[in-house]
Amino acid sequence: MNDMQHIMSTPEYEDHVERLTTPMIKLSGNFGDNVELLAYSNAFGGEAGELQNIIKKIVKKDVIFDMGSALHTKFKLEAGGALWYLTKVVMLMGYSLEEVMQANIEKLDARKLE
Repeated sequence: MNDMQHIMSTPEYEDHVERLTTPMIKLSGNFGDNVELLAYSNAFGGEAGELQNIIKKIVKKDVIFDMGSALHTKFKLEAGGALWYLTKVVMLMGYSLEEVMQANIEKLDARKLE
């Protein structure tokens, strides 16, 4: 990455996700107002599965995962998709990514002390 490229902060990323997200259609029935949460959660699971498939190819098929390879680029793009949907789920649950990251660090620090 060159020195002129901007590194996006988590609040900037959240704003970007919110601006570019097409609202999900609210459906009635069993899911009610939670259909949007369900849709983004399922989409996150699908993207996570794509990441797992890439890792499976690397481990089981001994595929080359060099920096800049097609598979390396595909991993980055799929990770971005997973992050996008996870961000939407986090935001729909009323949290920011920074709050979730901080809570995770506190949980891990507490484990370390045990």
